[in-house]
Amino acid sequence: MRKGILTFIFLIYGINVLGVNISTNGYGESIILPFYTVNNNLNTLITVNNSTDDVKALKLHFREGKEGKAVLSFNLYLAPQDIWTAGIVPTISTIPGHSGEASALFISVDTSCTPFLNPAGQQFLPYEIEAESDDTDLERSREGFIEIIEMGVVDINSELGQAATIPIGAGSPSNCAALDTAFSSGDWSGDGSQLHNAHIQHPSGGLSAEAVLIDVAEGVLFTVEGVAFEHFYPEESIYHTQPGETRVPSLAEADTVSLILHNGEMISSEWQNGYESISALLNKHQLETFYDLEPIVTGKTEVVLSFPTKRFYHDEVAPFGLVDPANNQAGCVTFEKVSYDRNSESSCDDIWGICFAKQQKLTPPPPPPNYQLCNNIHTFQHVELSAESNEQPTSILGSRFFDYRDVRSFNSGKLHLSFLQQSTSENQHVYTGLPVISMSFQKYTNAGAAEGLLAQYGGSKPAHFHRSISTD
Repeated sequence: MRKGILTFIFLIYGINVLGVNISTNGYGESIILPFYTVNNNLNTLITVNNSTDDVKALKLHFREGKEGKAVLSFNLYLAPQDIWTAGIVPTISTIPGHSGEASALFISVDTSCTPFLNPAGQQFLPYEIEAESDDTDLERSREGFIEIIEMGVVDINSELGQAATIPIGAGSPSNCAALDTAFSSGDWSGDGSQLHNAHIQHPSGGLSAEAVLIDVAEGVLFTVEGVAFEHFYPEESIYHTQPGETRVPSLAEADTVSLILHNGEMISSEWQNGYESISALLNKHQLETFYDLEPIVTGKTEVVLSFPTKRFYHDEVAPFGLVDPANNQAGCVTFEKVSYDRNSESSCDDIWGICFAKQQKLTPPPPPPNYQLCNNIHTFQHVELSAESNEQPTSILGSRFFDYRDVRSFNSGKLHLSFLQQSTSENQHVYTGLPVISMSFQKYTNAGAAEGLLAQYGGSKPAHFHRSISTD
């Protein structure tokens, strides 16, 4: 299914529909779920929906929040009109070399085919972290983001297509074991890095997904919306790989042309790499979120910044071109922050210790200890002027990758974040900003609620944003 509002606009304008774009209706061939966590008694529930009459072959990558290393990758085969659900819960690792470390556990009671995966409980794995990182503690896997990428359509008339199909009234696929056999000794067997495209047709899209963060004990739920991409691959592309393959397909396989409607103009930008196209589509110059710290309801607000393509820029590559001298960590960026109360009074920071000039009567505290954006996931916790910044995880999400953003004496208002980095396409389009997906989380406690009534409330929503693209 390759349809949507942008496709209609392209046809009206006479534009050849070639290139990856963000779906306007939530369906696509590739989806990013920008945040998961199992910290602070939260569990993450995941739903993937196949809205087509095709048998889908999907790759799922669960990537940890520090450097985007894959901690779990597997294949998922969805029957026509199938919905798949799963969860991520906290656990203590028993993996050799990591025994006793805080980690995460994948679980599912869904019967859709996931070859070689133990749905009853698969711990997150340390192998990419061990191979490429100094910090190998699996605690970093307890928050991150998820990539869902269509590898292709399984020919429904083939034996394997029939094996993944759910017969009417059956409730489960015909023969998931046949898919296991295909990879171990059949048509899909071979080296893990090879493509196994027998009986696989081109992707057709029509996928959607979302995640829900839930604290069962406190009765609080937060929704995380997926970002879907249409026309993800170049024409005639099929990337069907072994279930344990963590490298292909990924966001790097995206089309090297990005299409975006900006200020009424259709912009087609050409890039050297596929992940740069995805970065262009996710690029934001400014973010705006709202916060509430009102004491009467014990208001709390946290803002998550998710950088799904940042792992491709870790070697001081623009726009992530700085090094954090304190931790010797590459791929860092600076940003600017302005906070407003409800009466439009403001305070501003140029973060990274460059300036802390304020309007008169606003006296800033020293800069917080963690003021660099160096991770793939970064969480801001809003605190009042009198609050003490410390190294404890954030109070809503329990994030390990955080810093405290004081809002001076403002109990409620809005926060502006500005990114001034620039990326230039092959056809000289200049994108100012960073490839980020942002959302805010708010939590309230009603201490005056009558006994037996729910006293905890929570909500989440995507951040508002501005783009800056120059085609001159």
